Amino acid sequence: MVISTYLFLVLIWRIDLNKVRLSKVATVTALSAVIALPSVSQANFLDKLNKGLGKVTQVLGTVGTATSGTAKTVNSSPFADATDDQIQKIVDASLIRTGVAHIDKTLDEAKENIGEMMLMASCSKADNLNFGRIQAADAYTIFTNGVLSKVNHHPKDRCMTAQSMGGFKKPANNQIEFNVVYYSEISGEGTTCEVIMRDDYGTGNWLVKKHWCRN
Repeated sequence: MVISTYLFLVLIWRIDLNKVRLSKVATVTALSAVIALPSVSQANFLDKLNKGLGKVTQVLGTVGTATSGTAKTVNSSPFADATDDQIQKIVDASLIRTGVAHIDKTLDEAKENIGEMMLMASCSKADNLNFGRIQAADAYTIFTNGVLSKVNHHPKDRCMTAQSMGGFKKPANNQIEFNVVYYSEISGEGTTCEVIMRDDYGTGNWLVKKHWCRN
């Protein structure tokens, strides 16, 4: 009788132990489902964007650069460093799609240049911003604004945040037009910038022709 009772208790202990183990496995599985990692395509795009940009001083390629403290100076236009959160929001905005096939195909081709454009614009106070290697040869130079030139209260050594894109139009197969909304989480100011990008030779290399921001 004592032995039977002992075996019964051992059996219950093992069952309870298995329940604990199963509970732990279930908890880990549930956490894995909740802590969703970015999709492979988004992670790859973020990696490409970071590698393509490096720091803002490297974005302009052959354009002369100088560094002062933590702010970057390009053609006398200071660039601030974007935070990780701001870079992620640029990625999110660059991945916005319309559901219209021919527009979305262009956005897929242009997304890295769009991301680069938004980072440079959001971190520059230049009224005539040179977008360097991603600027079209026939760009409207008086309409390539840095976003910081259009706000009064946001600190000029901090980047604005790219919030969203919208208003997409394709007046020609090699031109796309849209708006980008930038916002200051510090001052509450915002500005909307009109963008034109062109792929002059049908190679999928979409370049900035216009980035004009309203006050």
